[in-house]
Amino acid sequence: MENCAGDWFLLDQEMDKALKFSGYDYAFRIIDGKHGAGWDDNFCDAMRFVWQGWPQPVQAGPSAPRAQEVLEPGEGWQLAAQGFKDARGPACNAAGEVFFVDPSENKCHRIGLDGQTSVFLADAGHANSLSVGAEGTLYAISSRTGKIMAYDASGKGSQVIDGIPGNYLLAQPDGSLYASGPGEKPGDSERVFLIKGGKLTVVDTGLKHATGLAYRPDQWLLSVADGGSKWVYSYQIHPDGTLVNKEQYFWLHVADWEDDAGAEAVCYAREGQMFVATRSGIQICADDGPTQVILPMPDRSRVEGICLGGPQQDTLFAFCGDKVWKRKVKLHGMGAFSPRIALKRSPL
Repeated sequence: MENCAGDWFLLDQEMDKALKFSGYDYAFRIIDGKHGAGWDDNFCDAMRFVWQGWPQPVQAGPSAPRAQEVLEPGEGWQLAAQGFKDARGPACNAAGEVFFVDPSENKCHRIGLDGQTSVFLADAGHANSLSVGAEGTLYAISSRTGKIMAYDASGKGSQVIDGIPGNYLLAQPDGSLYASGPGEKPGDSERVFLIKGGKLTVVDTGLKHATGLAYRPDQWLLSVADGGSKWVYSYQIHPDGTLVNKEQYFWLHVADWEDDAGAEAVCYAREGQMFVATRSGIQICADDGPTQVILPMPDRSRVEGICLGGPQQDTLFAFCGDKVWKRKVKLHGMGAFSPRIALKRSPL
């Protein structure tokens, strides 16, 4: 059948291939005839297929090949902690401990290797994002105070720089920091900053809402999410820390009724996949750009923060306002404390 909606049979074949690729248990029958042909002959079979096994719950299939590269079989989301107002801005250290902030409560929390959550900083300086440096220093940025602070293992803090009301923060292996933040005046495009040797430099402008930052394991490309669009930008990192060859590279999925993906935190796995916290869940991109996998939360809540941590760095944590979720995955976390890792191209 062909009309203003297109070629229905061609669309059905595309749906068949999509369902097969994604690992669904389904049946596809091709019927020759006009619109409505075969309905009486196949309706009963279709109902028997849909209701097979009832009243047992429907079992999830193996999912798409790219999802199988990420997810551990039999592992699902578990509640790691709850009772917060705005859990966000997480970072993981070399040991696998996870730190995050709750700006509404002005606290910084730590999820230990035993899975228990405790208060690391009773006064977090109104921080809204964290990052861990190569030597284990915990850095915090505050859009409210405009300060970047550094904290040692005991929680003792010192000021790194002032005058940068930033959104997100990223520590580099050489001790420098990248930060995302607003423009000079309200309504200006947002910017990316480099903090190196006590000096603050603007290294990019033009983003609608500059949010999460992360660099690839091979340490030569920086990703910066634009929370006001469906893009995560990619930049080449010069040896001096400046950024070149900016590109709208990672294309995030958005619902038909939305104009942007609501991207917030970004992190990389050692294996090369990039994780982005969005309204629709955690979107996972391969290094060739498009989203490969979307992991929604059990309660369909918006994800504000993500990181890979735990004793083996193979636990994915999702921060969703009042709750923190976790699940085991096949990928592993990295940070400024990690050595440079060469990557192979993603298989097509």
